[in-house]
Amino acid sequence: MGVFMSANTIGGRIIVKAGYERDAVFHAAAALLDTEQVRFVMTIADGHAWYLAAPAADFANDPDAVAPLAAALPGHPGHKGDAAYVFEVASGRVLVIVKQPESLKTFYGTEQQARRFVEMEGCTKTYGVETGGLPWQSFLAEQRREAAKLARSVVMLGAGIATVTAVVWLGAAVVAGRNRQAIEDLLAQHRQELSGSVAQLTATPVGNTALREHARLADEVMRYPNAQIKRFRFEDGRISWLVHVPGTAAIDRFKALGANVDPVGQDGGKIAIERKVN
Repeated sequence: MGVFMSANTIGGRIIVKAGYERDAVFHAAAALLDTEQVRFVMTIADGHAWYLAAPAADFANDPDAVAPLAAALPGHPGHKGDAAYVFEVASGRVLVIVKQPESLKTFYGTEQQARRFVEMEGCTKTYGVETGGLPWQSFLAEQRREAAKLARSVVMLGAGIATVTAVVWLGAAVVAGRNRQAIEDLLAQHRQELSGSVAQLTATPVGNTALREHARLADEVMRYPNAQIKRFRFEDGRISWLVHVPGTAAIDRFKALGANVDPVGQDGGKIAIERKVN
């Protein structure tokens, strides 16, 4: 993991509420840099968040870099108090972070310009920083990962709801002694409501492929009385499922839904058909 400091780095200090530190830093940095595509490092000290931030585009060649000038942030192990912290960004060019009691100021330029800046800020101590630091964070990237996890959970939850409702409706029709037409009406109603749920879930960042397959699988299962979707999973972009259907079910129709679909046994007069993960 290399070290990297952008010439466009900014710094600051804000009051934060416990549990919302990263959100607050992200919004502060995005406002100052006029873009939501930002990277930042931060520390917490005395109820304040101290941070450095830069445009995410500057990290195209160093996506996993650390920020050595994080040493300028109170609470960092390498912090040495109010002073100027200097890092050589390129040959003859340095980035300076001046830590003062209630603020951070940044400057990028030649070594001579940097010395003049430090003097104008009244700093009497200067520390050169070359290694170490904190990893640059991407708030939006982490939010997308969290959204992906949530979407996968929603997909599996939707599968469970579809299974329960199909069994309940089919069971109710049989107990009531209704005819085949009544059962088909219930199935049509279930398909319509399931389609509505699928339409809502496809608004999530991931899961469209899984939702389409789940809808097709549910349609096939609902062709048969007392059939069930026993399991439906979508993990790491891969789909697997298990259904129980009557012995008269057309297995080839289930095989047409995807790869690795085969009968795996019988259970109480029903055939178990499974799609296994590759």
